[in-house]
Amino acid sequence: KRRWAILIILCVILMLVVVAIDNMFICDCGRVHYQVEGPVKQEWVAKYHCNDSSWIEGQVIALDQQDDVYITGKPVTIKYDANGNDLLVVQGKGSSVWGTSLDIQGNFFVVAESVSASYAQVLFMVKYDKSGSEIWSTEITNEVDGNTYMALDNQGNSYITVTDTQSVQIIKHSGINGSELWEITRESSGRRTDYYYIAVDYSGNVYVACLDEVIKYDSAGHELWAVNIDIDVMQGMAGATWLAFDTQGNVCAVTEVHGYWNEGHYYIDKYDADGNLLWQVRYDFNNTQCGNCGLSR
Repeated sequence: KRRWAILIILCVILMLVVVAIDNMFICDCGRVHYQVEGPVKQEWVAKYHCNDSSWIEGQVIALDQQDDVYITGKPVTIKYDANGNDLLVVQGKGSSVWGTSLDIQGNFFVVAESVSASYAQVLFMVKYDKSGSEIWSTEITNEVDGNTYMALDNQGNSYITVTDTQSVQIIKHSGINGSELWEITRESSGRRTDYYYIAVDYSGNVYVACLDEVIKYDSAGHELWAVNIDIDVMQGMAGATWLAFDTQGNVCAVTEVHGYWNEGHYYIDKYDADGNLLWQVRYDFNNTQCGNCGLSR
């Protein structure tokens, strides 16, 4: 019995030594090369791996004016230069990341979600400077039941959508200290509403889009117009809409709609600054054509 006890103790000590050595090299920022076929030229590929995490996931990506690349996910934000060299690694907060955006000064914002002691889903935002030091952190809400998107204006103020099955909250925070400037609650249009994409144009106007609607607000939160997207109703319908702008103030809404059987449509609607529809195009797809179809924003 004494020999077995000594053997068990030695095994435990050996295991602790192995874990300690492993933790000395807990994360690896390395380079890896893949073969790319076709006319695309691969410049670089970087990898990040942590030995103590069972699930590492890059969830959002952003670029600054120097072409530095920011990858945010679970559990970190990693900054690479234009050549793929890692510049900084910031250990993140929370269990899930919803968005990353950068202002013109090079500060970056991360919206993430965590679980409180009372098991509530808490949504919060953190602002970091370009060296990765935290400037401020603010709690947004403790009632999270859908998806969240964020955008920044030219002054570095943030706009966030928080959704559930009944409504969407649109919240503006100051980029200086993270304080809330205004909040709007809008009831759903009756269809699936857990994807409310948000974007800010060059003039500071705020656009919010769901599956079948685009709403425009000014920077003070006053609604300017709302338009319905003309889409076909499908059984088990779900999807989302993304937005992009041109320099004339026109807005393009790209909508993906799919049903139970993986068939669906892409719609591209272009509106002028007053919400008048200029044109719409449609593309039909199914899984035999494109597999798991996705959109490039």
